[in-house]
Amino acid sequence: MEKISLSELPVLDDFTLFLTFLKSHDKVPVSATTTHLKPADLYRINEELHFKAPWATSRTLQPHYPALHFFHEAVQVLDLARVHFEAKGAFLRIEPEQVDRYELMTRAEQYFSLLRAAWCLVSWGELAGVRSLYFQEDVMNLLRLVAESSSGQAYEVEDRRLVLPPDEQRIFLVGSMKIIELFWFLGFYDLERDPTLTKRPESHIFPYRRIVVRELSRHLVPVLLEHRPFEHWHEADDLDEDSFFAFLQLLEDALEENKELTIPEELEEEEMPDEPFIRAFQPLFAPGELEEELPLAEEAVAEGCYTLKVSLDKKLYRTFEIGASATLEELHLAIQEAYQFDDDHLYAFFMDNKAWSRNGIYDPRGDRAPFADDVQLGELDLYPGMRFLYLFDFGDCWQFEIDVLGFDPEAPEPEEARLVEAKGEAPDQYGYEEEEDEDWE
Repeated sequence: MEKISLSELPVLDDFTLFLTFLKSHDKVPVSATTTHLKPADLYRINEELHFKAPWATSRTLQPHYPALHFFHEAVQVLDLARVHFEAKGAFLRIEPEQVDRYELMTRAEQYFSLLRAAWCLVSWGELAGVRSLYFQEDVMNLLRLVAESSSGQAYEVEDRRLVLPPDEQRIFLVGSMKIIELFWFLGFYDLERDPTLTKRPESHIFPYRRIVVRELSRHLVPVLLEHRPFEHWHEADDLDEDSFFAFLQLLEDALEENKELTIPEELEEEEMPDEPFIRAFQPLFAPGELEEELPLAEEAVAEGCYTLKVSLDKKLYRTFEIGASATLEELHLAIQEAYQFDDDHLYAFFMDNKAWSRNGIYDPRGDRAPFADDVQLGELDLYPGMRFLYLFDFGDCWQFEIDVLGFDPEAPEPEEARLVEAKGEAPDQYGYEEEEDEDWE
């Protein structure tokens, strides 16, 4: 079998530059709400990148730097850096041991760390700034096309459609620009910008006029699509929503045609495969080039005691000591008691600190999983400096920030959550004071 080499991949050089920037700072300030890097830092890094955002200014926000936006997400899902919330703000800090592991890897192993992040771990919804992956099939169709094409084959783009030979019956739409750019960075094809643009690229539906296939796609994409199908390997986005609507359409069609309902294989539930992502690609490389996969946080349940600060604002908070074996449901009940709320509405925890994100864990009284009474704190990879969100009452939307102040793996777990500090008077849950009715006096 022909062996391939990964000699020309500027994405690895750009990612190394990004890591070098993070390593050169004890902590990099980020937004406390989005955890994105500051515009001034993004602008400085962008100037040195191969995949730079050419229209950026010193005030451009992170989502408009497609490569840096991906790198910011990738370092976190690969455990190379973590966001820490401190009294003076939020900061991105590297994890030195994990960065050392990455830097000792071969070039092929580093590349597949990024490919794994892009294919399995990073949220496409987050990158694209949308909630539904409505564009997923368009992206898969494009990947199938480049896998079938010869190196150097160019496809013109007009009105978000690829211009194909007259005898080609298929129609290829160009899906989300930011996901199309992602696989440009990873070397599957090149994108040629439209030179007639007079506005920033994001002002246009698709600011590229041509897609040019690269040799790498001929080797990697068939393996990726056949042996690492997106619907089975992608962990970051909730694909069940789109599958549910597809199922409803199948059901409606079956009823209209009075036929038996059959479920396509891609809509059937399947457990996440239990093998390294790189295994399917190893035969493509010479011995020793692709042997190791960057290890991620272990899934073992932690044991010990957490200290959690649950705040409504800076001057109104409650601090608890709670065991790692306690569930999020138990934490919910402790918060309810400490704030003197009635447990009469649904709630959810969002582990990325973003309300209504895909990283929610929900009230068992509702109908959306995963459920809070099934999830222990020790399963969540909590770390000192982490912040997550507790949202109570989906109508009034009480939002509590939960800061992980500390974790002691040696401390005995309390039988139930213990309130150790309280500051500020608990607010009225319903936002009003009951008035006395004078007629009854």
